[in-house]
Amino acid sequence: MKNHVIHWMLSLCVFNAAAQQLEALTKFQESKLISCEPAEPFFCGNVHVSCAGKTQIPTFPFTLQVSSKEGRLMPVSDQEFFSVLYSNSQMQWGTDAPYVVINPMGASGYIKIFQGGNYVLRYYPTPQASGLMSLGKCD
Repeated sequence: MKNHVIHWMLSLCVFNAAAQQLEALTKFQESKLISCEPAEPFFCGNVHVSCAGKTQIPTFPFTLQVSSKEGRLMPVSDQEFFSVLYSNSQMQWGTDAPYVVINPMGASGYIKIFQGGNYVLRYYPTPQASGLMSLGKCD
């Protein structure tokens, strides 16, 4: 009996976690504001496995909201440059999995938000520069 109760409690926790994972992407899809927090204080040269090439360029929290068919980035910090960069962005919703990719108009880079609310922000300081990356969580 005790094992059944533990199994039921674990199942309930997994169900609740899955419901929370959909929340950020669903909120964004419904044109609601989502808040995103970086996991690291500075951008990295690459974060596919771990932070490689840590920079001195600080990451920042930001908020996102869909405006019609566009994503709009509203930094919580003083990073006005990113707000302008993403003010007329384009969005592509995933067809193979639940995610959205937000691309700035006229610039390289992207913000990709996954089903669980995790995000990747890829930024190119200049057209010739290597990309910088930041990982974090949106809710």
